Amino acid sequence: MRILIATKRQYTGRDLLDDCYGRLFEIPKALAEQGHQVRGLALSYRHRSNSVPSLTRTGGVHWETMNALPFSPISAIRHLTRLRKICAEFRPDIVWASSDAWHGIALQAICHSLKIPCVIDLYDNYESFGLSSAPGVIPLFRRACRLAEGLTAVSRTLVAYLKSDYALPTGHPVFCLGNAVDTQLFRPIDQSTARQQLGLPVRGTLIGTAGALDASRGIATLLEAYSRLIKTTPSVRLVLAGPRDNTLQDFDNLPILDLGIMPPDRTPLFWNALDVAIISNKDSPFGKYCYPQKLQEIIACQTPLVATNIGEVNEILRDFPQSLAELDSPNSLAEQITRQIQTKSVIPQRHIRSWGQRAEELSSFLSQILKQGRGQHRLALQR
Repeated sequence: MRILIATKRQYTGRDLLDDCYGRLFEIPKALAEQGHQVRGLALSYRHRSNSVPSLTRTGGVHWETMNALPFSPISAIRHLTRLRKICAEFRPDIVWASSDAWHGIALQAICHSLKIPCVIDLYDNYESFGLSSAPGVIPLFRRACRLAEGLTAVSRTLVAYLKSDYALPTGHPVFCLGNAVDTQLFRPIDQSTARQQLGLPVRGTLIGTAGALDASRGIATLLEAYSRLIKTTPSVRLVLAGPRDNTLQDFDNLPILDLGIMPPDRTPLFWNALDVAIISNKDSPFGKYCYPQKLQEIIACQTPLVATNIGEVNEILRDFPQSLAELDSPNSLAEQITRQIQTKSVIPQRHIRSWGQRAEELSSFLSQILKQGRGQHRLALQR
């Protein structure tokens, strides 16, 4: 298949092309390595150069990038014109549009006008994004999802939400395409080695988390749990890494090992350095419908973990109660961390998926969309 990927460039706190990171880099790469012709356009919401990774690094995906700034009608028209030109030059069999509501709206409209099948990917609940707050965006996005030839969504909870709230046509193709992990990078590493390379204490009990450290992601619950934990286990230390809001300032009396914002290639060391890794989320649109990338990474590293029981995390870990803590409960989180420090129970690696497996799943779904479209075309001709 000839597949065009259209997405924004910055997502989940990373840069798709600078960091060669995550779902929207790895799945296209795996598709290309599996023999598909793949081209990508990444729209940057920050000023970036036009340089892109080599074809060797991308697995053969031809990426290009554009800057959206300054935001204006002229910039929007320029981006839409470029998308149309790529479609005319590349002539894709199908377009996979991801990253936010705006991309879904724009790509569905362009593809409809050019008679190219479009599948919209939701790696999150885009209704919770700031850019969706503009008047009319959510209704237009829901309409685009109804008119698209199919949808992929990152979690089973998000699939259920789309089916219940988006008024999708009967039998509308919706596929759950979860996240995955590069098992060449994320694998068990000697704990002492990992700690030494990160400059952490080689001895002692370390717990921690990496990613967005802000109130919307439940970081306050984790910090409150830690304040209780050090009263019963004074030697334990919390290790944090990632961008943050001001929540941490409210707990500046706690002994925290703060690694700041780490480059992506240090993340495997981070998870392997811990005795217990923690995923703390709130009862929010993000918490309900996300599929934390870190969950796959932690399991691949075979690090004991504790996560709050919400959304897809709860679904994946339902057979592992020792790894689940009650939602928004510092006491429950502290108790489960204590148990995991003692028992060191890990989740079997059979619960992770590789990006190659996810690409095969997407390829099969896109092929079904194309076959269904050809079948409907034949029926129309027969009528």
